[in-house]
Amino acid sequence: MAGGTDLEARLGVRFADPHLLESALTHPSLANESKAAGPGNQRLEFLGDSVLALSVSDHLYRLFPDVTEGRLSSLRAKTVSGPTLMSVAAELGLETRVRVGRGHMGPVTPRVLEDALEAIVGAVYLDQGFEAAHGLVGRLFTPVIEALAREERAGSAKSALQESHLKRGIALPEYRVDAVEGPGHKSVFRVSVWAGETRLGDGRGSSKKAAEEEAAKNALLTPPPAPSDNQ
Repeated sequence: MAGGTDLEARLGVRFADPHLLESALTHPSLANESKAAGPGNQRLEFLGDSVLALSVSDHLYRLFPDVTEGRLSSLRAKTVSGPTLMSVAAELGLETRVRVGRGHMGPVTPRVLEDALEAIVGAVYLDQGFEAAHGLVGRLFTPVIEALAREERAGSAKSALQESHLKRGIALPEYRVDAVEGPGHKSVFRVSVWAGETRLGDGRGSSKKAAEEEAAKNALLTPPPAPSDNQ
């Protein structure tokens, strides 16, 4: 397969069955146009999606032994999200590797690259088993996971407030828009944040999100309410 050796070097995997890698890089549009192209990558993508999710979960569990289930779920969702897959696929140069049919007009789309990356994970799993696929995911995604974890640690006030309430068994923060002032293009949102019937803080901002963030920052400056017996 043309270019296969170079891509295998980037992946750190030498396929026993190179046709699996070829199939992972074959978009259904080409498979539908030509039987000679071999099968498309839809089935491999289906398999790779599950292998990737399990592998990422395992890496997260081992990398962050003290992190809560909620944060692990959040990190996993971000790691296997479309933008992250697209970024990893681009680093591998998959936009020049994926084979598409004549009916696929225009440039290779992000979704095509995401599917190809997941199909590659599925192909490695079939070719060499879970350990090899798990190793591939670790090489490709550990830098991404660590960067996402740093972002979450830096995190938003809203995330910090929610985490604080979860640890203390307090009702989760609820944000309410109290008013929207000014014309549409210069609106100022006034937002309050509550835990049950307790008002925790207030915020103002040019968007609802910004006002909520300020309200959360103010709430973090005040003593938290006592846990409710009903929580």
